[in-house]
Amino acid sequence: MLRALFFAIKVGLFVAVAVWVARRPGTIEINWLDYKITAEIGVVLLIMLVALVFILFLHRLVLAIAGLPALFRRYLREMRQKKGYSALARGLSAVAAGDRESAGQNAAKARRYMPQDQGLIFLLEAQAARLRGHEDEARTTFRKMLDNKDTAFLGLRGLLVHALESGNQAEALEIARRGLQSYPRQPWLLEMAYGLEIRKKDWQAATRTLAKGARLNVFTPSRVRSDKGAMLVAQAMEQDGGKNAVALLKKAYKGDPAFIPAAELLADLYIKAGNHQAARRVICRTWAIDPHPDLVPLWMRMVPAPRKKDSPAKQALLWLDKLIDVNSFGDRAMLEAAQIAMDASMPNEARQYLAAAEKIMAGSRYYMLMAMLEEQNGDPEQAAHYRSLAADAPAGKVWTCRESGKIYERWMPFVPPHQSFNTMIWGYPHERTTLPVALAIPQTDLLSANSYQ
Repeated sequence: MLRALFFAIKVGLFVAVAVWVARRPGTIEINWLDYKITAEIGVVLLIMLVALVFILFLHRLVLAIAGLPALFRRYLREMRQKKGYSALARGLSAVAAGDRESAGQNAAKARRYMPQDQGLIFLLEAQAARLRGHEDEARTTFRKMLDNKDTAFLGLRGLLVHALESGNQAEALEIARRGLQSYPRQPWLLEMAYGLEIRKKDWQAATRTLAKGARLNVFTPSRVRSDKGAMLVAQAMEQDGGKNAVALLKKAYKGDPAFIPAAELLADLYIKAGNHQAARRVICRTWAIDPHPDLVPLWMRMVPAPRKKDSPAKQALLWLDKLIDVNSFGDRAMLEAAQIAMDASMPNEARQYLAAAEKIMAGSRYYMLMAMLEEQNGDPEQAAHYRSLAADAPAGKVWTCRESGKIYERWMPFVPPHQSFNTMIWGYPHERTTLPVALAIPQTDLLSANSYQ
């Protein structure tokens, strides 16, 4: 639209000039040697215009001929660049497919066509070197990538993978921390640094990184709370008892009274120190939130001595009733009471506790106790029936790793054999959930088919 308007303006100006000249006729006379030339003013102006156009055409033609070498050189450069990018694309695809021969060939072609490139060709060369097993060469190339701000991130990531695969976690941690200086808000770098600090058991540094990740919303509030408690419990377990262990466990328990490992270990230390009152407070507060089975044995270690009129079994049942009164939804306490009653030949009391346990969860232990009770009552058929129900009963909750699904007898901060941190939960067997992994970069090639995201 604008170009058409501009053309119309030029035509209008030309017509206006032509009209202006036509209304003002005249002649131009030229005397040169023996020649005398007389011409109308319009004809002279037309000749001058044609001459100007011809001169401009000659100027453009000369410029075009003079620029042919540069144009040819640009054409060759663009062709080399096109071939270089094509080789780069094929090489990266070969790396992803694990074809080391094709990757190496295309890396050499890409470098030949684009010798000054400081970007992705370095990545291709490094990955091709890794496929060939030349780790030192790959590491050197990754370091070169750090000098280019456009590829520094990939270079950093490549160095991290190399350090992890070589088992040098100290170097990996150093690289991750250096990366955080340049990319302080990068989630996977925070995950990496945090995971390596945890494995190193550098608790102070890990706590700072966890707090930073919480501020940047990299770590969820629930994970922050859980990991804080797990780190404190892990430090307390390293102390092997004593005042320092109690102080750490009290801090973890104060942060999350429902964190069973903290409550369990703190109550255990109080019991060993003879401070039953403090142990009872810890167990009752946690039991009110979560009636966990692991708290019952601790509670039973503090059964008071029976009075003269009461038997030990009666006293134990009275003691368990105190815990049940705090929270009656703990089936382990009911089953423990039923076992004690059966051992003391108190079938009516045992049946009452088992009826209460059935309302909470009828698991395999419930059916086995019912079978034992029916045997005591002389009913083998009913006992056999309950045993068959026990075999088909759903499994109860256990300590299990949410990453591997393996089952463990007790909670541990580092879960063997993979040593993942704080991935043990109280749940049903084979129950897995997807959670952030401590080391966010798998030990694989940057561009392999199993590459990290």
